[in-house]
Amino acid sequence: MTDSIAIYTGTRPPDVSISGLAVRHRPMLESRAVEFDRERLLELCTQPAAIVLYSQNAIRALEARSLGEPLAARDHLQWWAVGDQTANCLSTHLGIDARVPDRQRFEGMQEVLDETELPDRVISLSLKGKTRDLSSILEPRGIEWIDVPIYETVAATYEGLSAEIAALSPDWILFTSSRGVKAFADHIDRAELRLETVSRVAIGPKTASTVASHIGDVDIVPDRPSIEGMFDAIERHLHDGVAR
Repeated sequence: MTDSIAIYTGTRPPDVSISGLAVRHRPMLESRAVEFDRERLLELCTQPAAIVLYSQNAIRALEARSLGEPLAARDHLQWWAVGDQTANCLSTHLGIDARVPDRQRFEGMQEVLDETELPDRVISLSLKGKTRDLSSILEPRGIEWIDVPIYETVAATYEGLSAEIAALSPDWILFTSSRGVKAFADHIDRAELRLETVSRVAIGPKTASTVASHIGDVDIVPDRPSIEGMFDAIERHLHDGVAR
């Protein structure tokens, strides 16, 4: 039997292996470090602080600015990662163990930080232009919250993407962000690439709404808004024989 083909449009290659599914990675966004005050960040971390990470891209931005090793050496820092993949990346690249909320999303991070004893300073290392505000749960407790944007995402450039995807004849297209959806919609030629027979998977409700607006109806939104949740849902469809 020929494998089903999935086009994954997230920034980083997915770490998955599913029997009967061939994954092709075509990132719609590229991540890169932005200019920020490196010395100020090091100074902020001279005192006990909690460092909050929402993406593996933040870890790579730290490495790009040669901040990984000096921060890893500071034992008074407390590290938090929004999900297991980000925590594993932090451990692999910098040898730092991070705490992960039970609900691996921003709301879960808010909940666990609100319930946890924290240092007097919390520093978010974030995506430029997408501040995830923790002030409402930290400032009433007298905890200083500082947001430091250290990376950004920009639309990837492709020539002939519609023809390439049409030649692959995918069964699934997976979207992990609204900006990625818009970049995909900007790249494709609707006359050349017909998507009626391709199942569309969105990581969460907001992304699903953008898919519906720019591309078409969404077939799967996982209960757990994560990359693993998306592929788990596809695996269930494949193994249970659910029609697309």
